[in-house]
Amino acid sequence: MTSNSCGQLVEAYTLVNNNKDYRRTHTYDALGRPDTTTQYLDTIYSSKNAYDEWSRLIRQQYQRGNATPKIFDHRYNRYGYLDRLERGNLVLWRATVHDASQHVRQAKLGNGLDVKYDYNPYTSRLKQSILQNSQGNALLQEGYTYDVLGNVDRRSQYWNNSGYSEGFAAQMFADIIFHRRNRNRSCLFYARNTQKWLLGLKKIPPGVYLKVLYL
Repeated sequence: MTSNSCGQLVEAYTLVNNNKDYRRTHTYDALGRPDTTTQYLDTIYSSKNAYDEWSRLIRQQYQRGNATPKIFDHRYNRYGYLDRLERGNLVLWRATVHDASQHVRQAKLGNGLDVKYDYNPYTSRLKQSILQNSQGNALLQEGYTYDVLGNVDRRSQYWNNSGYSEGFAAQMFADIIFHRRNRNRSCLFYARNTQKWLLGLKKIPPGVYLKVLYL
């Protein structure tokens, strides 16, 4: 398959009657960077990455079967920020405003629309993004909130005066069993509904929602 995977994923598949009905393979370059991903469906779909001497992604190529590949180029400015995405002579995305944390605050799309991003100044997590037309009217608004471990616990999406909001929670467990395998690691549990931290192997009462952090 590849000699440069260094413990990384090289194949994923599903089985039907012991036959692979979905298969995806991954190869890596000499530096262990993702090189080619191939999916076997109705035909072969492949994507290939290219990098510059600073290991920045500079080109992505997508191909379906023997069709003409679709090539997308990544361009960077003199400060090393991603500046724009191009396909041939068409600029599909261009960053217009960055902040000191290397976040893109504003970007212009190839269709003339603008995107604005708002980040939490303390956690650097995305709080909101707004897609606007040239008149400054919002066409799409997305918002995110997070739990104490940084996982998204609520996402909202609104467009044309309609939309929805959805919440996310950890799976409910009655008993937690953590197998240490070959490394002596601790396991830290955060019980969402009791707002308590639990360290090590614990018998968790039913109805407690957990987040798991390996130390």
